Amino acid sequence: MKDNLVRVRLSGEYALFTRPEHQPDRFSYDLITPSAARGALDAIYWKPEIRYRIHRIHVVRRGSRISFMRNEVTSRATRPSAKGLRPGIWIEEDRAQRTGSYLQDVEYVVDATMEVIRDDLGNQWPKHRTIFRSRIGRGACYRQPYLGTAECVCSFSPVSEDEQVETEDWSEDLGWMMMDTDYAGTGQSFPFHAVVSRGVLEVPDWRPPCPR
Repeated sequence: MKDNLVRVRLSGEYALFTRPEHQPDRFSYDLITPSAARGALDAIYWKPEIRYRIHRIHVVRRGSRISFMRNEVTSRATRPSAKGLRPGIWIEEDRAQRTGSYLQDVEYVVDATMEVIRDDLGNQWPKHRTIFRSRIGRGACYRQPYLGTAECVCSFSPVSEDEQVETEDWSEDLGWMMMDTDYAGTGQSFPFHAVVSRGVLEVPDWRPPCPR
């Protein structure tokens, strides 16, 4: 077991991890993506000098599929200007209805390592891991974690690093899945070949080309 390993249980009534090839309608991957898992950890405890690397996702409850029709807008909000441009978004003019294929009643256990990405701070991950564990135990977060989209609220709870996680008996080759995006550099997204073996998705080692 790695000393800088952190583990958290994520669950929710609904989840939507949109496959990029299904835009503009939303069709979810069969389980949480590494980037969505990292986003949930960032929501619990974020510092500019640390980064989470997702290594393993345990599928405790795979959930079922359910479809919703949702209202979206087709343009960005604007600011008022000297030319008389109306600020904000006018829903009646920009509304678009799109179908979303969600996951319902899901639960995952995420294994990640916490890294300090600033050399001048030295090896400070033990301090950050202690704070991270404390925040999970107290139910504290910087912002509400979600499962893919903001309306899919995520609950989280601590899991011991030594605990044997019971997963669903599910094995499948899922093909290509989104790994993460280099937000600080080129903005390029990186896929990987996702294979679930007995309810566990092993995530390849990956670091963004530029620190975020």
